Amino acid sequence: MFITCQGQAKIAMLSVLIGAVINIILDPIFIFIMHLGVKEATLATVISQCCSAIWVIKSSSPLIITPSISVQSLHFN
Repeated sequence: MFITCQGQAKIAMLSVLIGAVINIILDPIFIFIMHLGVKEATLATVISQCCSAIWVIKSSSPLIITPSISVQSLHFN
């Protein structure tokens, strides 16, 4: 939500897309190939969301706000 509110709708959309695609790929692998149950396949969701979060952090580095304080802007009464 924060990314969308900052005018970065494309990054927000791609992060959801990346998470969904990785989850769609990993779910059948975990359930059918590795013979894990549906409960254990929730690990695919965790992995996909972590990948999505890492991508957002790497792609949105200009969004990091660094505070700047100057002595000229300070006013004392």
